[in-house]
Amino acid sequence: MTLCSSIWNRKTAAYFFIITSLFMSCKQQEHVPADQGRVLAVVGEQSLYDSDISHLIHPNTKNQDSASLATAFIDQWLRDELMTREAAKYFTSDAEIDRLVEDYKAKLLKFNLEEKILNERYDTLVSEDELAGFYEQMKEQFILKENVYRCLYVKMDKGTAGLKDFTNKWKKDDYGPIKIFARAFSTESHMDTTQWKSWSEVDGWYNKWSTSRINQQIKQRQNDSEYEYFLKIVDSVDKGDFSPLEYIRPQLNRMFLHKRKQEIIENYKQELYENALNNNIIKIS
Repeated sequence: MTLCSSIWNRKTAAYFFIITSLFMSCKQQEHVPADQGRVLAVVGEQSLYDSDISHLIHPNTKNQDSASLATAFIDQWLRDELMTREAAKYFTSDAEIDRLVEDYKAKLLKFNLEEKILNERYDTLVSEDELAGFYEQMKEQFILKENVYRCLYVKMDKGTAGLKDFTNKWKKDDYGPIKIFARAFSTESHMDTTQWKSWSEVDGWYNKWSTSRINQQIKQRQNDSEYEYFLKIVDSVDKGDFSPLEYIRPQLNRMFLHKRKQEIIENYKQELYENALNNNIIKIS
C-alpha cells in the first residue's frame, strides 16, 4: 500500500469513527447493565465504566503501571467525547447523521475493494519500453527551466599526493584511473556520467567555471587557495528543451504507476458494469 493511500485510509477511518460516534451519541442512551461496574468519568449523558478499561489491565501489570494506563485512557476518552459533543452542534437531525454514516461507510467499502483489486492486479515493475513510450506522451510537460549536464567533476586538495599524476591523466582523458583515484582521494566528486545534473548543481560545486568552455563542452581545471577543481561536460541539454528521460525518471515512473493504478480500477469498474448489465442486476430505462 502506498503512503498516500494509507494516509487516506487512516483519515477516512477517522472520519467514519467520528461520525459513527456522533450517531451513537445522538441516539437515546440505553439502560446500562449493572455489571458494567462503577462510573469512572462522565461527559454529558455519556459515561465511562470499569468494564470499558478492563482490557488495559493484565494480571502481571504493576499497580502503578495500571493506574497510569487507566489515567491516560480516561483522559483521551474525555477529550474524544468532548469533540463528539462539539461536533453534534453542527448537525440538526439524526437523518443527517445517518446519511453521513452511510456516505463514509460507502467510501470505506469502495476504498477497501480498490485496495484488494490493486493487491491482486497491480505490478510496480515498469519496463524500459513502457517508460520510454510514456515519456514520449508526456515530455511536453517537462520543459527544462535551466541547462542540464552529464559530466565528470572532481575537487582535490592541493596537497594531495599524486595530484600531478592525476592531472596528467585528466589531460589525456584517461578516465579509468581518474575515477579510481578520485573515489579514493578527492574531497568531492561526481563520477556517474549517466546522471544529469542541473546548472544549479554544477555551479554549486564551484561558482567560477568558464561558462564558455562549458557551452563548448571543453574540459577545464580551476583552482583557489586550497583546492583544484576539474570538470568535463559529456553531454548537455539547454533550457527550454525537453528534459532527458533519465533526468526525470523517478517522477516519470511515479506518474506511470499512478496511471496504471487508475487504469486497473477503471477497467474493473467497466467489467463490473458489463457483468451487472448481462445478469440483469441493473436496468436502464
